[in-house]
Amino acid sequence: MASNELNALGVFENTQPLKIERITIHRKKMKLVIPFETSFGRFDSLFRLYPEITFSTPSGQKVTGIGECSPLSAPWYDYQCHRSVETALGYIVGALTGKTIDDQDGLPVEGLEPVTSVHDLQARYKWLVGHNIAKCGIEGAYWDAVAKLNGVPVWKLWGGTRAKVETGTSVGLEPTIDGLMRKIETAVDELKISRVKVKVKPGRDIQYIEAIRKKYPDIRLQVDANAAYDLFSPNDLATLKEFDNYNLLLIEQPGNNEDYYDHARQLAHINTPICLDESILNAMHTRQAIEL
Repeated sequence: MASNELNALGVFENTQPLKIERITIHRKKMKLVIPFETSFGRFDSLFRLYPEITFSTPSGQKVTGIGECSPLSAPWYDYQCHRSVETALGYIVGALTGKTIDDQDGLPVEGLEPVTSVHDLQARYKWLVGHNIAKCGIEGAYWDAVAKLNGVPVWKLWGGTRAKVETGTSVGLEPTIDGLMRKIETAVDELKISRVKVKVKPGRDIQYIEAIRKKYPDIRLQVDANAAYDLFSPNDLATLKEFDNYNLLLIEQPGNNEDYYDHARQLAHINTPICLDESILNAMHTRQAIEL
């Protein structure tokens, strides 16, 4: 987004020169208490990378911001995983400190120009194609530092007004309906979650949704297929049409994760709203999907 677009949205634009003093990438592996399964795989741990950037102002004040990169442990969802993110971060750190990926050590070269706005920061690694998880982590560290300099939380810099937002939960695939229902009951009855997203795939869809709706007819419910259905299969199309019977908020990414044209063409007969996730990588994709 250009500066004028961010300003129109009420997003703060920093104009104070910030000299990069050091960039450090922290890594952590976290074991899940309960494994999580989707149509593309089952995983029991998460890898996280945390870029930490220390800046200094013209007055000599130092401030450190920390961002988060949240990839999966294998390229299931898209081409990114913790290994590709770590590689991309190496390129970005090099670009921000004036060094190559082979020479970068998190310290800037002498005489490196400071950055000001987030656009100024992004311009240094604009040549890097894709790798949005790595970019988001770096930009998160920038925004965290700018927020600390201004003594406000990041959400205020972004024009936010609400101190609380409503949340939902995502429930992974289970081999049995009883196993799924135990998770749903915990979310709805114990945690008082008001919106539930359930992972689905062929063979683990209609009967599972039916069981949820039988016990919770009014819960706000949506499903996520993670590209598990063939949009040219009569059987899969019939199943997706049957989802209309269960008052779902939406069906998320039923078809190929690189497509939005076939979603619009092949699913025009379905009344339930179609949500694209994996297919949408930027604002241009969003506009094109809406226009279809």
